Amino acid sequence: MTKTGGKRHIKRIAAPKYWQIPRKHATWTVRVSPGPHQKEASIPLALLLRDYLGYAQTMKEVKRILVNRYVKVDGRVRTDYRFPVGHQDVVELVPLEKFYRIVYTRTKGLMPVEVSKDEAGFKLCKIMGKRTIKGGQFQISLHDGRNILVSPEDATKYATRGSVKISIPEQEILEYFPLEENKYSIVTAGRNMGYQGTIVEIHRLYGPRASNVLITAPDGHEFRTAIDYVFVTGDDKPVLTVSKSEEDGE
Repeated sequence: MTKTGGKRHIKRIAAPKYWQIPRKHATWTVRVSPGPHQKEASIPLALLLRDYLGYAQTMKEVKRILVNRYVKVDGRVRTDYRFPVGHQDVVELVPLEKFYRIVYTRTKGLMPVEVSKDEAGFKLCKIMGKRTIKGGQFQISLHDGRNILVSPEDATKYATRGSVKISIPEQEILEYFPLEENKYSIVTAGRNMGYQGTIVEIHRLYGPRASNVLITAPDGHEFRTAIDYVFVTGDDKPVLTVSKSEEDGE
């Protein structure tokens, strides 16, 4: 009979190249569970605790930490060692009162950066879709799998590819930043991943060629990237931590 069901492991050599794991240490590593982020844009919670933060040495220790409900992601307790954490997620180590935000860097992909308790109560989310649902209400879908209901009066101001600042875990929308010129942004994929700067021009194209955005970095460097790779982070500067300062030369 044919084997059914999902796989629980992945070979280290086939894991996303930005996972910070030793490739030849063993054959297998952890495969992320289906969840709010795609495999290529997330880190399994077990690898974050063991390989990135060093709070465990073995998978047995990771599972013990999680089963004791010591870890929260975006304010909610997570016990699945394969749970995917991605861009802007906030990971809390409850006994230590330490908070980490997952951010993009230029060369290492997703990495955790420690933030204060006050900043850990908020996150930025990119709007991936907007639709009308039963009852005449409007729903916006965010990059981390969330769906938030908004009133018909407010629905017109939210557009796809814009970003919202929300409180966690309450999911209350606090600020909105549309994708437009003079907004600050960070690139989340492609050859310019991890770079950030001010949007200078949005070049919209129709057909097989992708629309692109011209961005000027703080050091004056200009580059173009696909519009789908742009994540708006504020007006003239980021409203939350979006990168590691040592990576950006700040």
